[in-house]
Amino acid sequence: MAEVKERKESTEIEPIEKRSWLYRPFEELFEDFNRTFEALMRPWFDIVPSRRIEFPTLTRFPRLDLEDTGEGYTVTADVPGIPKDNINLNITKDTLEISGELKEDKEEKGKNYLHRERTYESFRRCIVFPEEVVPEKAEAQIKNGILTLKVPKKEPTPKQEPVKVPIKDTSE
Repeated sequence: MAEVKERKESTEIEPIEKRSWLYRPFEELFEDFNRTFEALMRPWFDIVPSRRIEFPTLTRFPRLDLEDTGEGYTVTADVPGIPKDNINLNITKDTLEISGELKEDKEEKGKNYLHRERTYESFRRCIVFPEEVVPEKAEAQIKNGILTLKVPKKEPTPKQEPVKVPIKDTSE
């Protein structure tokens, strides 16, 4: 009769170094995708090769919302933990670039470290406005890790009410 061994359930996650075999195929896949995308878009946009995702480095891209208010656009971005002095906003008449970085290196004197880690994260997001804006009149504020940017349109568009479209049943 075969002996049954008990399996212990563990919520502990293996260190990334032990799972590196898992990340290598994904890293190669992302590199192939980036090369293909850059080659495809090069005729229309001047694309500078982006920073490659290298595992196990964590890369984060803040979530962005773009809302059309009629008078302008409101952009909200989740940037928790990043000080406002480390966030850069560059606006042209038709684009917005948000970039930032978070560095964390706490110096603790009197310790005899065998292993020490620091945090460095950076991001860069670009969006294209559907209509021309007035960059000089843009206003930004940050509260509780949420960046809110209001950018007026060059020519405001009247707000349109949505129209409900009935769906016909054609299965008969």
